[in-house]
Amino acid sequence: MAISALGRYTNNMKSAFITNLLISIFIIFLFTFNVGIKSFVSSIYLQLITPSVVAGQNLYNNFTNFSLALDRSAHLDQALQQVADLSERVVDFEDIKAESRLLKETLGVADFKFKKDELVLGNIVFLDKTNSKAIVIVSEQVNKKIKEGNAVIVSGSIVGIVSQVEKAAVTVNLISNENFVTEAIDIDTKATGLVKGRGYGVLFSDVLNSEKLNLDDIVVTNIVSGKFNRQYVVGKITEVSLNEGEAFQIANIESMINLSKQSKVLIVVTSQ
Repeated sequence: MAISALGRYTNNMKSAFITNLLISIFIIFLFTFNVGIKSFVSSIYLQLITPSVVAGQNLYNNFTNFSLALDRSAHLDQALQQVADLSERVVDFEDIKAESRLLKETLGVADFKFKKDELVLGNIVFLDKTNSKAIVIVSEQVNKKIKEGNAVIVSGSIVGIVSQVEKAAVTVNLISNENFVTEAIDIDTKATGLVKGRGYGVLFSDVLNSEKLNLDDIVVTNIVSGKFNRQYVVGKITEVSLNEGEAFQIANIESMINLSKQSKVLIVVTSQ
């Protein structure tokens, strides 16, 4: 057994010697042929690594293109939504135009040509309810444009007409003033008549008994036969007086504007 163990030890020593010798020769070989080995190793490295680098670059490019595509898709969706919103607005605008044409045809003013208006801002400095008058201060620069008979409005409702123009002040006859008269129409039933101030209020008179007037109907100025080239709200009907055997009926009108709570008015200056 001692001989066998010695034999195995001897064989192991030989194997270790041969292994160390081969490693030494390989190291000497590397140092001797340093340049060639570097080129060889570099070539193998490039062959192994280059496909991975190319694949990584392709993956990065694909990811970048995908991100750009998502961003463009989001912008496209936003643009499409804006187009849809604009389309709805166009439809709404066309509906409004159609309703406007229908209203003009109903009122018989489809071919009526409006004149160009200019609005002048004025400040109410005195309100005389007893005489149904108001004093309005305007800028001296625009006061020359104002003429007697110009409409005075608040939020689309007529509250009076200019009766006198001075240097910086304008006197306004309110719609309840006895000198205020204008042609008007019931916008709901199309009944026509005259709006007249009565000091204590406003009447819708000279309306044929055959015409229909209802409570809460809105009365507006008649742009066809009236003195104004715009349709201004006068007020709503609060009472109707109809007597059989008479040719005309009368209605009381209440203005939509409480002038006591207003500090400013607009004077409509019409360009001829």
